Amino acid sequence: MANPNIKRAVRVALIAASTGSAALYGAATVAQEAELEQVIAVHYGQDLSYERTAEVLGVPRATVQSRLRRALRRLHRVLTRAGVRP
Repeated sequence: MANPNIKRAVRVALIAASTGSAALYGAATVAQEAELEQVIAVHYGQDLSYERTAEVLGVPRATVQSRLRRALRRLHRVLTRAGVRP
């Protein structure tokens, strides 16, 4: 399970994206690796389980978990550097 602070960081990024806050969303994106951004969007954006996220993306559950872990760590780092408190 992800750290609650990281989950808050994800919510901040999703809210920023949905409200058009380009500066904050730009700071929060993990687009360097599209698969990481995709797994965050599918898992958190659609509020799906690991299993359902894996089905949607066509990858094993363990792959979803590892991508989420990597993406959340990166997202947390980016948000922290941008001065956003998770």
